Amino acid sequence: NGYNIGRTSVAAYRAQAQSVSASSLRAGDIVFFQNTYKQGVSHAGIYIGGGQFIHAGSSGVQITNVQDSYWSKHFHSYGRL
Repeated sequence: NGYNIGRTSVAAYRAQAQSVSASSLRAGDIVFFQNTYKQGVSHAGIYIGGGQFIHAGSSGVQITNVQDSYWSKHFHSYGRL
């Protein structure tokens, strides 16, 4: 899509993404999380609808609810590239 961002730089994705409100969220938007394995924006997933996102979790590719107890406390923002 013309974006040149390394796969390990979640903060770079956040910096280029336009903020999106929860009411404007649509499939394909990015869900950003903070303070997961390091300080600041540190993990991201792709929103797929119905409150769920797909991401590379500790046990491989996972589909998880944004309101999951772990992820909801680390939620940072939604963004759109």
